[in-house]
Amino acid sequence: MNLSRYCLIALAFSLCSTLTALAQTNPSTTLDIPAAARPGPNFDVKAATDAWLATIPSDKKARPHAYHRRHALEEGKT
Repeated sequence: MNLSRYCLIALAFSLCSTLTALAQTNPSTTLDIPAAARPGPNFDVKAATDAWLATIPSDKKARPHAYHRRHALEEGKT
């Protein structure tokens, strides 16, 4: 019983050490907020949305735009 308990503790310690090492070698990315999207007294929702959308590459926008266009045509909302 004691041997299995020690093995379990060693496994848990090893797992925690590995996860800690991975977290340190792969730092999380930071969120770059466009100036127009930052909160403030003159916050403009449209300007913030446009600033955020400008950060998305066009190849990432193409598929969702095509999806919405296709479904709008199917529903007769051209």
